[in-house]
Amino acid sequence: MSSSTEEFYVDVIEEDFVSRRKMDEVEIDITPMIDITFLLLIFFIVASKLDEGATVDLPEAKHGTAVAMKSSAVVSIGLQGDKAAIYLGEGESPETQIKSSDPEDQEAEIMSYIESQIASGKTEVIIMAAKDVRHGDVARVSKAVGKAHTSKTLFVAIMEAQ
Repeated sequence: MSSSTEEFYVDVIEEDFVSRRKMDEVEIDITPMIDITFLLLIFFIVASKLDEGATVDLPEAKHGTAVAMKSSAVVSIGLQGDKAAIYLGEGESPETQIKSSDPEDQEAEIMSYIESQIASGKTEVIIMAAKDVRHGDVARVSKAVGKAHTSKTLFVAIMEAQ
């Protein structure tokens, strides 16, 4: 081959090599995208409000029958500060309060109480809750009662503020 042809091929090869090197050096800086992502994440964490318990607006009953307290086992739920206090029986006395704060222990005590009340002749269960008790606490107690009491009737009453 002639020297001019060789120089042409060398120039073409060098141009390809240089352009590939330039293409390899081009990088996209994603740092601003990461910054924006973290800023949005922080914004949504700070701006969101965690709703621990849903408020339930219960309608007043127009029709219904009274439940006899004599033939019912009663579980009361009150508030002590910010936490729910569970009482085995009507009223909020320290003697009937469940002392444990562990939900599993509370469930076991509620189940034991309901089973003993049913064995003594009680036929129904009434859950009485204070007005400001969270729905999750009432649901947890009714679940424990449901495990111990196989009847289909369960009465839940929300006490009005007096």
